[in-house]
Amino acid sequence: MLYKWRKALQVYLNPRMLTMVGLGFSSGFPLLLVFSTLNLWLKNCGISYIAIGLFSLVKLPYSFKWLWSPLLDRLGLPVFQRLGRRRGWALFFQIILALGIAGISTVNPETNLHLLAILCVVVVIASASQDVVLDAYRIESFNTKEQGAGVAVYIIGYRFGTIASGAGAIWLASYMDWNKVCLLYTSDAADDMQ
Repeated sequence: MLYKWRKALQVYLNPRMLTMVGLGFSSGFPLLLVFSTLNLWLKNCGISYIAIGLFSLVKLPYSFKWLWSPLLDRLGLPVFQRLGRRRGWALFFQIILALGIAGISTVNPETNLHLLAILCVVVVIASASQDVVLDAYRIESFNTKEQGAGVAVYIIGYRFGTIASGAGAIWLASYMDWNKVCLLYTSDAADDMQ
């Protein structure tokens, strides 16, 4: 009986599983950062509830990522093609995410709410696109027997990413202003790319 358990758990010792935790983290991280956490930041800045409610429209690209997923599946990026189609797109979207979050960190919502909205849309489109690419990469990285474990570790990483960008950002915001929190998270996104 113990042998069966050990054999079943052995699949998690594959180094690709650890990679999937990191990829899941990078996929889940932007989600709450531009949704719940952003709403708290806007509320702290005294932005109206109507404007905060309109910011919920920023998440629409997540619902429509199926529209451009066939393009991501079939096309490669010229400069990033050397990494492979999936990894090239993933790196490209990581760069866009880092730049978008860095841009968000420089905006004062009280004086430039429109720019903040545009940057949030850029981050959400890059995040939704990264989800498409990383899902495909995850599926292609494992054989049929490893698929369940691959999904499990990816989701664990995803949940840690949402916790870091949700509760982690709120905790950090109690010690520093929101712009610095976003800037700090930009450096974390850059570290994920290495």
